[in-house]
Amino acid sequence: MEFKEPLEPAVQPPYPFHTVNLAPQWNVDPVVKILHPGYPSRYKPLIEFLALDNGGIDYDFAYYGCCILIENAWTRPEADRPYFSLTSNPQGAADRVVRRDDGILPLNVYYFIDPTFLGVDEPYPITPSFAHWAFPHDNLPPPWHNLDIAPVPSHKILSLRSRNREAILARDECCRVTQAVTGVDKAHVIPKAEAVWFTDNNMDRYVWATNASKKIHDVNNLFLLRCDVHRTFDSKEITIFPKLRDGQRVLVLHVLHGLPETTYETKALYHNRLLHQLYGVSPEYLFARFAWSVLASNTIQLLETDSPDMLAIRIREDAKGSKSSTSRVINVASTSDIPSTTSTESSSKKRPLPDDKGPSNDTPTGDDLGSDDSDSDSDFSDSDRDTQWDSCIGKRRDPDSDDEGSVDSEFEDFSHRPVKRGRPSARAATSPLPTSMTGSLATLPCSSRSNSSAETKADAVVDPKVSGFNPESGEIVPLKPLP
Repeated sequence: MEFKEPLEPAVQPPYPFHTVNLAPQWNVDPVVKILHPGYPSRYKPLIEFLALDNGGIDYDFAYYGCCILIENAWTRPEADRPYFSLTSNPQGAADRVVRRDDGILPLNVYYFIDPTFLGVDEPYPITPSFAHWAFPHDNLPPPWHNLDIAPVPSHKILSLRSRNREAILARDECCRVTQAVTGVDKAHVIPKAEAVWFTDNNMDRYVWATNASKKIHDVNNLFLLRCDVHRTFDSKEITIFPKLRDGQRVLVLHVLHGLPETTYETKALYHNRLLHQLYGVSPEYLFARFAWSVLASNTIQLLETDSPDMLAIRIREDAKGSKSSTSRVINVASTSDIPSTTSTESSSKKRPLPDDKGPSNDTPTGDDLGSDDSDSDSDFSDSDRDTQWDSCIGKRRDPDSDDEGSVDSEFEDFSHRPVKRGRPSARAATSPLPTSMTGSLATLPCSSRSNSSAETKADAVVDPKVSGFNPESGEIVPLKPLP
């Protein structure tokens, strides 16, 4: 029998692992700082980007990332569009920082100028979070025009009518970053926890299965990623951006932020890494994902200012009983004063247990083609941290542990799946309770999100001498004594 040597690190660390009596001094990557001209110097920057692109940041990445904060400002007439400047009070065109031929914004400190607020005593308002951001239908920024996203091959069209796990496996076949075929997840482009935002912004305009009931799970909003890449993707450390190469836009990964002790690996493996061919994924969803990644506290530093006098914020208000929404500007003294939106409040709500009176969506119907919601994957908002499934190690994480984990609630790893929501499968019904379960009560494993107090219903709690659930009769069946 021939044995193989242990695997080497994908990227050699600056310091050897398990070194005794060594306190590593990690290199901190320089950042391009973009300041808000309406606030004094004690305020934190409007936004920060790691300077990983030839000593700076991709100009388009920085520009459209900043424009997202100012009500999608690229949609304005050209004279009113914002620009970068080295001074907070530019006097003319000479003070503008123009895009270089190489497309790089060099390492420096800049101001992002809104010309409609020049000479105004109050600062221009910014969008504080993804939940308050409105999607610009029919007005995507130029980099997202004419992306190289291939149509689904004709011989795979029928596979899209299956449940979305099988559909995405058949369509993509392997991870779109690493080409791995083991440990792969179906990853949402727009996170599934943003389902309310998805509906409020009429994002179902871009789905493949128009008659599906759960449109955020549409195949146009899914692609395959290896579980570790998926976790990094959902932690907002990396995002997808169309950068210029030889005059053509190509989809690449871009590292947004990270800890110094891990960024050396992340940037070596993923920064400016070309994606393998995407099939059928909507460009609109990719742009929304870019906005979701940028609208994070790790990037928007202004909102983290200690004891600000005042912050001008643009919030979104949804009209009750209508899909329309409006925005208004408010002044807040801290981020805790920013009102929640419907999307923010709804993202943390849990599905009822099968014994609840609420509707169940676990059994797909004829209109749920390619939009299966019965299996969890790893997309959730920052407010949904109470339960987390770590697919890389195949177990639930303790929400109170020190491990930050992924920004997503659950991973869908095909090699170790959580129990499906709703009625347990026949396999789950005949499996005995874990022998480690002690005490007088045990929770029936009928939901992959059953560890919140709201969901742990009294009728879902059974005696430890009871084995499981009969899916035919809906009754709890006694456990036969073990030999």
